[in-house]
Amino acid sequence: MEFKWFVENESKDSNSTTLSKEAVGEKIDIQSKPKEKPSLPVKWVNYKNKEDIHAYLNEHAKGRNIPNILEDVKSYLQSEEFVYVDYWYFIDALVSYQASLFLATLAKNSPDEKVIPECDESILSEIVRDAFGTEDKISHALNLIRPCRKQLSYQQVEIIIRSCVKTHNPDLIGEVFLFLDISPSIAINVLKTNLNNLAAAYALYKYYSAAKTKNLITQETVVEVFSYPYISSLIKELEGMDAPRQVIGKLISNIVFGNGYKIDRNLLILINKRGYQGYACYFTQKNHKQEIQERMRNISFTKTYDFLVIKRLPHHYLLKCSLLDSRALLPLSSMIGKENPSKNTQIKAYILKVFKYPKILLVYQREQDHNEYLLNIGDKIDISFSLRNSKIIPRSRNLADLIDVSITNIEFVRNYKDRYIGEVVKQNSMFSYEIRLLGVKQDNNYSK
Repeated sequence: MEFKWFVENESKDSNSTTLSKEAVGEKIDIQSKPKEKPSLPVKWVNYKNKEDIHAYLNEHAKGRNIPNILEDVKSYLQSEEFVYVDYWYFIDALVSYQASLFLATLAKNSPDEKVIPECDESILSEIVRDAFGTEDKISHALNLIRPCRKQLSYQQVEIIIRSCVKTHNPDLIGEVFLFLDISPSIAINVLKTNLNNLAAAYALYKYYSAAKTKNLITQETVVEVFSYPYISSLIKELEGMDAPRQVIGKLISNIVFGNGYKIDRNLLILINKRGYQGYACYFTQKNHKQEIQERMRNISFTKTYDFLVIKRLPHHYLLKCSLLDSRALLPLSSMIGKENPSKNTQIKAYILKVFKYPKILLVYQREQDHNEYLLNIGDKIDISFSLRNSKIIPRSRNLADLIDVSITNIEFVRNYKDRYIGEVVKQNSMFSYEIRLLGVKQDNNYSK
């Protein structure tokens, strides 16, 4: 049977106009028609006529009205008027329009499997093709086709597997294999051929970890993928790949053979705490660090870089360069343009010098004689103390921990928890100074 979408007839009051087939092409007073929120189901639209549905969605499924459309789909699926014999036609019509838009709503509001009919083979092929073409909605796609999972053909299973091994969620990959009732042998071989995806490589490690826990890996095992020769060959293959895959090989080797390969303790902590997310984050950060190091090695002293103002120091501005992941110092006298720029003001400057300890750049906008010191003799700075191994350790405040300080009159300190005012009495280097304490800081003054 064919099922028609319909809406209640519009009220025929003096302020409304009803359109009919006969009225098409006639001149109509547009202003007399009341403004209404588009609503599903659409008048006289057939499920099986996807062109009509797509035409309606092309007109109405835009911008602020999209939540209205999704809410109407939800309400319609849950309504008494819905005819389940046409369920899959309804699904196909929406998924074929834009799977990423409708999958979540359809999956979360699908009825009980008992009332859902068997899906026509050609319709199922279209739904699988469209639904699993959206990588970030695979979980919803699985829930959507769950009622007809036993109908899936070999070709449809292949489409689903190809889609799942591209995801960046190893747990979801495992879920898909379980959903499809894929044997460990096939699953492992599939993952082995998709090691270019880091999530697939990690899923491989999880398979072997689970198998070892279940005592499926022994010298006597008859399952090829759990045999020692197969695992040894896999580990050797992983050892010839990049660092993230090499680590997977070491993890598998340690689990299966107990080889005790050394793995960065920080990485193991991240894996234990966050699983795959910790593993991926570790290598993302490592790669980022390597990229920064490469940029630092190739710094140009003849071009400008972008910096953001952090704060003003006594004789410099403290800046940040995201590209080089470094802080920078710009002498006040070298600044061009606006005085006292606000925080996060973007400026351009040339790099003059790179300091390794601390990791910081000296930059300029206007060429001048280079000032070797952050502080001048006689400058006043805030000093605080911390207690370490029964020894009080001084540090400068409000200078972003850029300098090391030594106190010439440390006996002056009676309570290390107090904050003090100090005076620069000697410049050892740009980042090292000798300080004489003047007194305990009280508001903007100090007491001796």
